[in-house]
Amino acid sequence: MDTLRKDLTKEILACLEEHANWWIQAAVNCEELAAGHGMEKLSEAQKLANWQLLAAVYRERAELSARSVEAFRKEAGAEATARGGSASS
Repeated sequence: MDTLRKDLTKEILACLEEHANWWIQAAVNCEELAAGHGMEKLSEAQKLANWQLLAAVYRERAELSARSVEAFRKEAGAEATARGGSASS
């Protein structure tokens, strides 16, 4: 179980690091879109593609977070069961 916990911890930390990088990039993209930097050179289709990319990144991050949380819950539940308690103890 300890190996599983270490693996999950590594996975969560990697996920959080990726989140931080994506949030920074998303913020930069939003700032550029809001300020219109270079937007005059982009077609409406390209502008739409920028927004769709941001939405896809947000969705991917949300799904990855949900999977990580579920893995942690399963590990916590298995550990609690092995100790004879509940996952919330």
